Amino acid sequence: MQDAAELIRLDRVAPGFTMPFNHRWVDGAMLITNELGDWHFLEPADFQRFIEGRIPREDPLYAALASRNFIASEVDVGAQAVRYRRKKAFLFAGPTLHAMVLTERCNHGCQYCHSSVVGMGRTDTDMSIEVATRAVDMAFETTSHWLTLEFQGGEPTANWDTLAHIVTYAQEKNRTAGKDLAFALVTNFSLMTEERLDFLIANRVQICTSLDGPEDLHNQIRIYKDGNSFELVCYWIKRVNERYVEIGLDPNLYRVEALPTITKASLSQWREIVDQYVSLGCRAIFLRKLDPFGFAEATRAKLGYEMEDFIAFYFRAFEYVMELNKAGVQVMERNAAIMLSKIIGDYEPNYLDLRSPGGAGIGQVGYHPDGS
Repeated sequence: MQDAAELIRLDRVAPGFTMPFNHRWVDGAMLITNELGDWHFLEPADFQRFIEGRIPREDPLYAALASRNFIASEVDVGAQAVRYRRKKAFLFAGPTLHAMVLTERCNHGCQYCHSSVVGMGRTDTDMSIEVATRAVDMAFETTSHWLTLEFQGGEPTANWDTLAHIVTYAQEKNRTAGKDLAFALVTNFSLMTEERLDFLIANRVQICTSLDGPEDLHNQIRIYKDGNSFELVCYWIKRVNERYVEIGLDPNLYRVEALPTITKASLSQWREIVDQYVSLGCRAIFLRKLDPFGFAEATRAKLGYEMEDFIAFYFRAFEYVMELNKAGVQVMERNAAIMLSKIIGDYEPNYLDLRSPGGAGIGQVGYHPDGS
């Protein structure tokens, strides 16, 4: 492939012709992008004409580039400023996601765990009712109209009384605040009961869990000495979705969200992982790479892989997802949905990990059990 530098003669560059842009080779063509989110593919010769300002107005390429804000003299600054502000609207409000770590206790020994988990006997790591009350008070100080309180751990349902208090107290405060208030729970389901599920459903707490694939893969990584983690997760995913239907909620809107974490053992099971999600009626799968945090740093030799390996896995899995959709099986891969929303949809889906500037502090605040 030709080096981009070979196409650029500094003595011929016309800096006033183009808007600032980034560029990268993709399948033999040059992809150019700008800060407004516009993009265009150029053949090597056209890329050279572009940077040298040698594209006449009557050339159809001129109109194509002008319509995508790559020709400086053609940019409607006022209109693009409005567009840019709309895409960065999240900067004009406070944090929307407030993640509350209710405890560091957990009864699973997941080998890639990012949290500083401790044994179930360590109740000293639980968030107290007093700290929880103050955390909710602080969360409500956000200037954002949208407010989501997310329960994390450890296993947050191990500190059920505090979870229930936060839901009840936040709803009381919201009678005055009038925010668009939502709740979310990240759980391994090991401590779920019908009574607790009644409470969660009655208060519209969105439920998210982890499912790494078929039984052998899931249980190999998500170690649960008190039972079969895979069977528990599958039972409760089905049960929760059944309850949503029973009370008349739209199953397209109310469904358990499940997430896999891709380890070395997952790389050869791309088809089996997708099939497992489809068999449970999941409409989406989020193929997440392994991050080297927490226990995953110590187990990198066993669980880790090179990025090229993950990309190869992702391509195979994504192509299979597309095949299923063409065959009438509705399932979405969330990485692709988020990226396509940004690239083609021209809007910010507000996924904090892929936002610029990043979500930490601006979009999300975390509350430790001790109040820090």
